[in-house]
Amino acid sequence: MSSVLIFAGAVVLAASDLDEFKVKREAVFEFAKKPSVTRAGDTVTIAFETKGVCDVTVAIEDEQGAIVRHLACGVLGPNAPEPFQKNTKQQAIVWDGKNDKGEYIDEKDRVTVRVSLGLEPRFERALYWTPYKRTAATDPIVVACPEGVLVYEGRLYDMVRLYDHDGGSVRTVSPFPVAWPRFLDDLEARFHDAFD
Repeated sequence: MSSVLIFAGAVVLAASDLDEFKVKREAVFEFAKKPSVTRAGDTVTIAFETKGVCDVTVAIEDEQGAIVRHLACGVLGPNAPEPFQKNTKQQAIVWDGKNDKGEYIDEKDRVTVRVSLGLEPRFERALYWTPYKRTAATDPIVVACPEGVLVYEGRLYDMVRLYDHDGGSVRTVSPFPVAWPRFLDDLEARFHDAFD
């Protein structure tokens, strides 16, 4: 009984220490000094000051609003990532005039500097993914059904996909429709034959 109590006490202590590892930020997303841009040849300096120790993102955008250079992103304060200065809300970021590929942008008058406060990450898209991409090194299990063909691939990332009779991707089948139990039983039997 005493070992259980010691373990429970350790869990409570560990949970209370989690705040120590969190990034310390303030939910004040305002500028004390609005961003200003100065240029000396190819060197561009972006200066600003925030009212709080918050998330800051600095980006260079083209005329269409697409980001051509992700210049800086992070939380200000003692652990601010480069190129931000640590322990200060007053910042001066130098842009070398290059895009994310490392190529110089010649027409700097056509770009916009954007300084954003308080952004949160969100999923935009998966890169290098297609429903036709194989997910396993083993041969897939294929079962015909009235809607097309069910394809199972597993071992690394289990999934069943439905393709139409012309080979076009219809959808990933999950959860399974109620009308398909006969085809799924056949698929399960083939799975067990292949991997048992």
